[in-house]
Amino acid sequence: MYIPRSSNRDDAATDSVRLFVPQYSEYSIPAESALDSLFVATEADKARGISLVPSGIHLYREFHTSGRQSSGETGSVAESVDELVDAVLHMFELADTTETTVEAESGRVRVAFSSPTYSRADVLENPIASFLAVGLAQHLRRPVSTTVTATEDTLSVVCQWDIK
Repeated sequence: MYIPRSSNRDDAATDSVRLFVPQYSEYSIPAESALDSLFVATEADKARGISLVPSGIHLYREFHTSGRQSSGETGSVAESVDELVDAVLHMFELADTTETTVEAESGRVRVAFSSPTYSRADVLENPIASFLAVGLAQHLRRPVSTTVTATEDTLSVVCQWDIK
């Protein structure tokens, strides 16, 4: 679960999203202050886990400072996804082509990357999926979860968030 952090923090530019890995399959989102520590040990058992710096945050910083991001937090989800996918393809050259489905009203985005540089789906965090989730969490200002699957030449990333 990629959780955006408050933009009024002193370290907001370098620590804007955290990857929360819950201890239990049924979990709740911990308070932002609990994400400051590696081990998230809260009073509520369902909000326990670990808090990590996502691998995609470094790519996102490069993207953000490059001037390629024009939609910011004010554009549509589709515009933001288009910019993030374009960065994967053209700025970072981490895949050859994509097929994208945006269902913003349902809180879901699916991107299939062909010939991805990082195609493993069986790791804690895939850098391409992480970059996409970090960018969406920043844009939406709400937690984003990912499901990553891979075939021989395609990486499929599904990002989901609660609609409120």
